[in-house]
Amino acid sequence: RGAEFAPLPSTWKGTTFKGETLPGSGYATYRLRILLGPRSHERLALLVPAWETAYALYADGTLVAEEGTPGTDRDSTAPRWRPVVADFPTTGETLELLAHVSNFHHARGGPAMTPMLGTPRAVREFREKGIGAKSFTFGSLLMIALYHFAIFLPRRGERSALYFALFCLLMAARALVIDEQCILLLFPDIPWNLHVRLAYLPFTLAVPSFTLFLGSLYGHEMRPGVSAAFNAVAAAYTALIIFTPPYLFTALLAPFQIVLALGALYCLAVLALAVRANRDGAPLFLGAFAVYLACIVNDLCYHRLLVDTAYIAPSGFLVFIFLQSVALARRYSDAFKKIEALDREKTTLERTAVTLRTLTRIDPLTGIANRRRFDERLANEWRRSAREESPLALIMMDLDFFKRFNDHYGHTAGDDVLRRCAAALHNAAKRPADLVARFGGEEFAALLPNTGLDGAVALAETMRAAVEELDIDRDDGTPFGKVTISMGCASTTPDARNDPLELVKMADAALYISKKRGRNRVECAPPEEEPTGRRSAVRSSLR
Repeated sequence: RGAEFAPLPSTWKGTTFKGETLPGSGYATYRLRILLGPRSHERLALLVPAWETAYALYADGTLVAEEGTPGTDRDSTAPRWRPVVADFPTTGETLELLAHVSNFHHARGGPAMTPMLGTPRAVREFREKGIGAKSFTFGSLLMIALYHFAIFLPRRGERSALYFALFCLLMAARALVIDEQCILLLFPDIPWNLHVRLAYLPFTLAVPSFTLFLGSLYGHEMRPGVSAAFNAVAAAYTALIIFTPPYLFTALLAPFQIVLALGALYCLAVLALAVRANRDGAPLFLGAFAVYLACIVNDLCYHRLLVDTAYIAPSGFLVFIFLQSVALARRYSDAFKKIEALDREKTTLERTAVTLRTLTRIDPLTGIANRRRFDERLANEWRRSAREESPLALIMMDLDFFKRFNDHYGHTAGDDVLRRCAAALHNAAKRPADLVARFGGEEFAALLPNTGLDGAVALAETMRAAVEELDIDRDDGTPFGKVTISMGCASTTPDARNDPLELVKMADAALYISKKRGRNRVECAPPEEEPTGRRSAVRSSLR
């Protein structure tokens, strides 16, 4: 059909040839003559990127590269994407390159990406650097995705980490299937139909993942209906990629890119509102997104052959991720600080609670155990002694004629006497398991685990003597002329079926006998007062 000059890189879709507008499908032959000059290298290399969608390349009439099978119709054409480094000798001062290119599977056809000509070493180094850069991008994005997955797993409520991890994973996958086509290093025989779908899917799936991520951070600024509409468009285009031929969904890329541009503007508006509302990390997020958006715009323009750059969205995404990670790190740091503050407050409250629990079991006047603590301990020791079949003893004590002392000397002096007597009784009980408590008013009680009646009587006599030795004088008409105390002892081997108050009744009965027989003495429970436990010990000890 003749020949015309064509720009390179370019596709023939939409171009005018012999007055006709060409479709995306078809085939063509490109010829390029290069003046090498008299000092040319003996060998040259040509880096041929992935062209749409099959080609055979000749250098001075020799086939040096072929990807896919170029043909004149769909049946005779086999598409394939793979960058190739073609190494060939030069025979003169000129070099003629000829490429047969065909496309019947993609929406556009032709050499849409710029080849690179140079020495074999320079071309291979350029190719290896490109692979290294894309591999670094992939590895970095993958590690960041795994890191945020690890953050999400123990804290399922932190949805932003999950959505951000998915977004990073999709961008990592995209880095494998553009430009250097690093995926071919892992799967060199991947079918083109699958290859092209893998190239488009990360791009479309990133839309809902990013929308969800943005909503998890700034949901108050987003309109659910608008976000749902963008996600629905992305879902529909994803379905087309999966279920329709490549020629169809690649033709619909341009309308989807328009929707994507509108979505980017919407995200900018959301972030601007978040900055205005003084949301945490919003200014940094806005700056990071602006950088990433510029990279996306570059990719769109590069795909449409409007600029001669490269696909830089994955690399720009690294910058976006770094800035976003700083914002997330600040959020997590603030959260950890709050957790640490709450933990310190919790520790303080727990200590306060322990102190309060202790105070509720301590008599505020005397500093020894109060009636509540005594009742709790009696119930516990009763059950334990019943299990072990061990004796449990109780001493009930009452300061003699204490009401008369208060009436004569006043309550302040009476309180001082209570404190001194309580300390003396407490110090007389040497074993850690023994409990001395204020039973009420001027009454005290001593609970003695693993103690028979003889031991209880002996300790009671020691306590009685300790109070008497305080030598607190009184001149209120009492017979002893000093503060004294009366005591009643009881001991039994508890039965879990019986009430521990039976032991209190026994000791109280003995205390009543002590008072009846003259006070300032130790008495034991009489036989008729013993409980119905397994065994009761009954005896009397007079001063």
